[in-house]
Amino acid sequence: MLPFKPLAHSSITDQLLTLAKTQEHWASYYNFEAMQVPLKLLEQDSFFKRLPSHKAGILRLKPYTCYNWHTDTDRPAGINMLLSFGKSHCLFGSNDAVSFPFVELKYEPSTYYAFNTQVPHTVLNFEQTRYIFSIEFDSSITYAQLLQTC
Repeated sequence: MLPFKPLAHSSITDQLLTLAKTQEHWASYYNFEAMQVPLKLLEQDSFFKRLPSHKAGILRLKPYTCYNWHTDTDRPAGINMLLSFGKSHCLFGSNDAVSFPFVELKYEPSTYYAFNTQVPHTVLNFEQTRYIFSIEFDSSITYAQLLQTC
């Protein structure tokens, strides 16, 4: 089973990207720059009504930055949507050897993806600032449970 799966089309992508690009104050969050997304904006997309209790944010990664191989410590699963489409790669793999197979999540525009945060993954970002919308659940929902819910 792939560690990611497309879920639904977003109706608020443009608003999220505008919010990200006009935001002046970003907080440090797990080595990203982050901002919380207002509930009022999320309520414009019916997709969020069927999800368990959650928080939503936008994460920013500066140009020419690698977010090293890791698994998330505080969330077994999440939902992500890439907001900007410069050259960047999100890779999943075992990373327990010098060489190993990997699979790339090639984000489609305006698409929410279930994301198995317990499979090692990394992000390589190139020329442009990378903005990604991300959902974190209030309870420890697993990737399998997330797929069943959605």
